[in-house]
Order: sequence, then structure tokens, then C-alpha cells
Amino acid sequence: MILKMRKKCQLMLLALGLLMSNGTMLVSAQSATFVPASDKSYTISGQRGDFGTKNGFLTSTATPSAAGPKGKFAFVAYDEKLYLYSVADKMFMYRDKTPYRDTWCNVVLSNEIIEPIEITTTNNAYPYYLTSGDYVFNTYSGTQKGVCLSQWTKQDAGNLYKIEEAGDFDPAEALATLTDHFSTDATVTYNVRDVEGHLLETQTLKGKSGSVVTAVPADFVFAEVAKLKLMYAVLTIVGVVLIAAALLFFSNGMHHHYAEDKFFPACPKEYFADLLKAAGIEDEDLLDIIYNPERYPQRRSTETSGDIVKQSAVN
Repeated sequence: MILKMRKKCQLMLLALGLLMSNGTMLVSAQSATFVPASDKSYTISGQRGDFGTKNGFLTSTATPSAAGPKGKFAFVAYDEKLYLYSVADKMFMYRDKTPYRDTWCNVVLSNEIIEPIEITTTNNAYPYYLTSGDYVFNTYSGTQKGVCLSQWTKQDAGNLYKIEEAGDFDPAEALATLTDHFSTDATVTYNVRDVEGHLLETQTLKGKSGSVVTAVPADFVFAEVAKLKLMYAVLTIVGVVLIAAALLFFSNGMHHHYAEDKFFPACPKEYFADLLKAAGIEDEDLLDIIYNPERYPQRRSTETSGDIVKQSAVN
């Protein structure tokens, strides 16, 4: 008896739910989103028509006179955003900022202006709802191209779609286009000094800056590594000075004891000059002798031409 009453209540609730929804399934946006495969192409179709491209625009068969053939599209992910890409045209898309009616705007193919899209999954038979910013992809026979981006946000037969796999896709060219579009060449030049302000080195770094930084050393943003760089430089310069002193001592001069070639301190000339100044020595000629590769390049010349006596530093 209790089971029969429970079943009757369940049927009554079900009937009430159907009446409240006018006999149709209620549509509600879910938190899940469509995650396309990077190496696949897709077709996009709605109850009113299929997406294609023609004469530089995204089209739909909702307006047959303006529509191109059913197209293949890729959803290319870049910098945590998704971009709609026409495989045949090798172009991305953006919203024409000049509406031709109310908020209706054509969707233009371009690699000069590129805008991201979002895809929301619903519980409808046509489950995908496509947007670009505050605008929705809507298909309607009254649009110029069969599809437009407008601010009609109510989910209906004109803006719910099926996205179905259509074949393989190589994303390399599309990703290269996005990288080139969103990245610009950048050059950063900075000086590295020790704790007393002495110049250790000048660094020039080149790379890409934009929404993504690629192929750039880790210290491209110098402010983030200034302290570590400074500590490393101080330790390095101490080692350089000690090594230079050891070479001078071992070779009894500034030339290699066997190869006869002049060797040079690994620290910058300016830093070495600061060290000499701190020790009370200011001698530009001495600095030139140490750092100028044209002066006394060999202790004993091994050249087969010229005056080997004049070319030898020992003389």
C-alpha cells in the first residue's frame, strides 16, 4: 500500500514538472565547457543551419544566398583562451564593431584582428552555446550572412549548436599565427653592479613580450632576479680576481707559460679600474696594456712573417 502511494506521488510530481515546462525540457547552462582536441577539426551546425565561410565572413545556411559550403573549424587554445579558426581559409575571426542592425554584427575572418570565443555546455539536444565577450553567435534567416554576433542571450533554436568531429588537423600554422599576433619583439638592457655600485656587466636581452613571453631567459624581467644576479656577480668577480692573480703568479707574467699568448682578466675593465683606484692606483696605460689585445699579444712571437723581435713582448 505504501509503495503504491509513493509511486503515485512520483507520477504526480513528474506530471507537474512537465506542465511547468510546457511539456518541453528545461534548458539550463551547466558549468562544464567543451574541451576540443588540438589535432581535430569540427563542424558546427544548429537547428537553423550549418556554419561555413564565404568572401571573408563566417556564414550559415540559415541565409542560403550568403552561405558558403559547410566548413571545417578548429578550436585553437592559446594563453588559456580559445579561438575559432577556419581550416579552409586559415584565418581566425572577430566581431565587426559596426552593427548593421540593432546589435547584429557580422563575424569577419582575419589574422590581423583576432578575438577569443567561449563555449558553454547545456543540457539541450543541441548542447553548445557560443559567445565572444558579451555577444552570442546567433543564426537567423534575417541576418546578412546567416549568422551574426548579437546581444540576444536567450537560449533558443538560433544559438544552440552541435559540434562534431570532422577530421584531423595540424595546429602548427594556426599556433604560429597566434604567437606572431600576440607577441612583439622586446629588448631590455640593464647594468649589473656590485654592492658598492661598481659596474660588473651590461646585459642586453632580446625576446618576445605580449600576452605570452617565449624564448626569453629566466632573468628577462630583471627586477625579479636582481638580488640573486647581484650575489652571483659578486661571488664570480671575487673568483675572477683570484684566478687572474694565480695566472700571473704561475706564468710569471700576463702571457701563457706554454702557448705564449696574452691572457685577459674575465672581469670588465671598468671594474678592474675601480679596484686599482681603491688601492690608490690610477694608471690608464697599465689598464690599456692589460686589456688591449693589440698590445703585447705574445710573450715570444711565433709568427712566420714580420720582425719577431719587435713582435715579442719580452723585448
